[in-house]
Amino acid sequence: MKNLYYNRGTIFRLEVTYPAASLREYEERDAETESIETFTELDPNWKPEGWEASADWVERFHTDRFFWPAVKPFYNTRSTANERARLFRKYGATVVVRQSRPIEWEYTEAEVLARRVRELEDQLATALLR
Repeated sequence: MKNLYYNRGTIFRLEVTYPAASLREYEERDAETESIETFTELDPNWKPEGWEASADWVERFHTDRFFWPAVKPFYNTRSTANERARLFRKYGATVVVRQSRPIEWEYTEAEVLARRVRELEDQLATALLR
């Protein structure tokens, strides 16, 4: 059987740019080549200006230190991506929400036919109930 494609919509991802002050650089020397490489990472001691841990924060996360929210590889809905983007922006990050092109999932001909049969059965059941 040949493979068919079925459009299932789009997904979303975040491009987060952290404030420069929240980053720190460090260097590591390669023992073999003696070269020095510079890396950038989030500063674990940084916190947004004026931010203090609330009692809710401490209770929920068991720490009074600030940390950035996690970024998922992708979000299924625009509203979920926008909610997470709003949280990052609240703490001073710049965020762009990107939408994918339409996604096509690969199905076999048998899977497509089985799906169509289920759709027709649902339509028939609805019509009989009227």
